[in-house]
Amino acid sequence: MRGSIYMGVDNTNISDRGCPGQALKLSVGDDVYKHADIRNYHEKINSYGRHGMATVAGKFVVSDSPLTPYVLNIEMVWNVTRSQD
Repeated sequence: MRGSIYMGVDNTNISDRGCPGQALKLSVGDDVYKHADIRNYHEKINSYGRHGMATVAGKFVVSDSPLTPYVLNIEMVWNVTRSQD
């Protein structure tokens, strides 16, 4: 999926203008953080002021949180760019 990334202190999420007010929580496991594409994504989003655009792929899991009932565990990231705002 491609969307707008916000990297906060406690959470990172991805959203789309087509679904205002809705976002999916993103998670990066320690086992995939060592991958070059994941490190590159993290560094670029931070350098863009913690906001950007990216295409992410991974697996959805159900969480216990009513605020974020679904989490996307990122396995790959590409096409990381500045936000289009």
